[in-house]
Amino acid sequence: TNAADLATKESLSGEVVINDLRISQADLELNHLSLVDNQNRFSILNLNGSVGWGSQYANKNYSFGFGMADLYKIRLGKSKFEFINQDDALMLTNRVSVPLLDGSINIESFQVHQPGKADQKAIIDISLTPVSMPKLSTSLGWPEMNGNLAGYAPNVIYKKGDIEIGGALLVRGFGGTTTIHNLYAEDIFSITPKLSADVKLTNLDLKSLTETFSFGEITGRLNGRIDDMQFVSWAPVQFDAWFGTPENDKSRHRISQTAVDNLTQVGNGAPNVLSKSFLKFFDSFGYDKLGLGCTLKNNTCKMRGVDGSGNGFYIVKGKGIPRIDIVGFTDEVSWSVLTARLKRVIKTQEVIVN
Repeated sequence: TNAADLATKESLSGEVVINDLRISQADLELNHLSLVDNQNRFSILNLNGSVGWGSQYANKNYSFGFGMADLYKIRLGKSKFEFINQDDALMLTNRVSVPLLDGSINIESFQVHQPGKADQKAIIDISLTPVSMPKLSTSLGWPEMNGNLAGYAPNVIYKKGDIEIGGALLVRGFGGTTTIHNLYAEDIFSITPKLSADVKLTNLDLKSLTETFSFGEITGRLNGRIDDMQFVSWAPVQFDAWFGTPENDKSRHRISQTAVDNLTQVGNGAPNVLSKSFLKFFDSFGYDKLGLGCTLKNNTCKMRGVDGSGNGFYIVKGKGIPRIDIVGFTDEVSWSVLTARLKRVIKTQEVIVN
């Protein structure tokens, strides 16, 4: 099964009735039980209490808790749950707050309908008390980000390994907001989980964003969207993305020499273009607007910019003296090549001009 690499410790006891390869009746006592997935997808330690379902145990109360749990590197703190078993549902009787880093996941309601039957499903109303992005990004091994993550999902449905999330997650960081909605996951605990979502970025501060990823300084604001984003085994296979200067943005627009070189590498794969011209003597440049889009399909990214430029497209449209434009000429590029370019520029040390 998907839990073939599950390591267990301590014990459980009780009664189980299996019909058509499903547990239709259960009444179990948990005694310091620990479950650890050796593929590092999840773990839950020190489970104590009782759990069960089925008409044979109708109107029975259950209570259990755990000492600690992990879900894909995200640590959950000590929690306790109280349920009542009704004829066709297992229902949470009290709201539960599960500690998550410096915030919490608040389970407002939880019901399992038709437990042990073919059409079994769970419905959850859940909210997320703000969690700091520096702590979350460190836990996931990402570059440290500022701001916080919060959200409210009033209708999360889990059925046969699939999760559909109503509502939205809201990330406040980099001086703006990022909203994640239409979130849907399939076969979440399988070898090849699938994830889809739509993402909207509003009024992010480019200076804060580029400093975080060591990209070279860019000032100004940024809007963006990622529509129909689809992941398989946590790798992107399809999306339509756009990131660019908001309309009527009145903030100061400057781009450093390092950022010019890095954007040129991302758009064209050509490094150190400024070192070959007199513009290498300038530390930064003014710009009118910038933008870069990618439509990913069949492992190929179709790229676009803020405006057309002959046979190419503007990634950065310059302004002032000296003026610099960044133009992309390759409108289709392999996704693996594009991600290799991004990794290369993020690791590049800042260029110092003497």
